[in-house]
Amino acid sequence: MKFNLVPTVIAVAISGLCAYAFYNWCAEPENILVAIFGGISMCCTLSTALGCVFQRERTSANIKILSGVFAFLFLVSNIIFCCLSSFANPVYICVNGFLLLIWLLSTYSVYKSMN
Repeated sequence: MKFNLVPTVIAVAISGLCAYAFYNWCAEPENILVAIFGGISMCCTLSTALGCVFQRERTSANIKILSGVFAFLFLVSNIIFCCLSSFANPVYICVNGFLLLIWLLSTYSVYKSMN
């Protein structure tokens, strides 16, 4: 596995812009949490979707598609939480934390099936 520099930098820039958009769009008390966790989750998934290259093309394609789908799910999840007037922080952390862990487990299992 290796990272291509330019697509990875673009993915990090996109996730930074998404985090800034979440920060500006959300209700007052929860905007920091949504901006930080939304930016981190988007950065992880988009960096893998755009910047990672694996030895086998099929594995690379599967991980890129999986990461793209989860990036879209994180985007939708954060938009939904931004539209809510108020929500409990543990609910947000649990929902997006489970999504992130499922993505990590799925990506790891696809990567391990390569061997």
